[in-house]
Amino acid sequence: MFPTHTVVWELALLIAFGLGLLHGITPDEHTWPITFSYSIGSYSSKGGRKAGFRFSLTFILQRAIGSEIAYYAINAILVDVRQGFGLYSAIGIVMIGSALYMKRKIAKGSYSSIEKHSRAVTVMPMIHGFIAGWGIGAFAIILYGVLSPSMPNGYVAWVPGALFGFGTMVTQMLIGSIFGAFIERIHLSERNKAIFAIKVSSTTLLASGLAFTIVGIIGSIFPAWLSNLGISTAIDIPNLSKIDVGFFLAVPVVFISAGLAMYFGLKDLKKTPGEIPQRHVSTHP
Repeated sequence: MFPTHTVVWELALLIAFGLGLLHGITPDEHTWPITFSYSIGSYSSKGGRKAGFRFSLTFILQRAIGSEIAYYAINAILVDVRQGFGLYSAIGIVMIGSALYMKRKIAKGSYSSIEKHSRAVTVMPMIHGFIAGWGIGAFAIILYGVLSPSMPNGYVAWVPGALFGFGTMVTQMLIGSIFGAFIERIHLSERNKAIFAIKVSSTTLLASGLAFTIVGIIGSIFPAWLSNLGISTAIDIPNLSKIDVGFFLAVPVVFISAGLAMYFGLKDLKKTPGEIPQRHVSTHP
């Protein structure tokens, strides 16, 4: 049985929200690759906030459900290492599907109202949020093993999970806004921003999706070996205490693929600045 500990329930609620804030801002493989990719694809600060909100909305639902389950049976919500890597593969497949959808949009020349009409930008972050939420890390263990059991009864056992999700939403919307504003501030026409943003977003999603899927497959076959890979740091904060597979997926894969996509995307736009007809583009909502 997984050992549980409890604290005063009022304190548990404050800790849940605070941990959520910290979870959203630290480089977590279940949040950053997704929020970054869709925020870039929205190519505005407002769109980035929306991407962070949509992802976190279903993440809140998942954590509330997980918190309720953990109150009654902590072992039912925790997964073993092999299952955790299986979740990587599921996340990766959804990323790849979303990236291919975006690239299909590019091939067709359909760049208008991307934030408003593209399912990849509006719906997929919510699907990702619910799936990724089932990942078990240090934050989830504290939530399910300490905070949820601290609730006075099962009727409110979902609250720590929901507050954790709301905390994550706050910082994910902030991060999404920053990522989206980055593209917004690039000196390009509205139509070229749309083209550039979708190319970067789809490339980042595709690279992350392939990395997640490959790591998931390898981890499912050799879970102990892959779990033990990593270098400890002096930072005693979850997601920063160790440079491991999760950190690799959250930082290098995301930013290297995005950086390369930005470099070649701008290069292509300079070569053919007027290639995309104006009628394909409308003002970003």
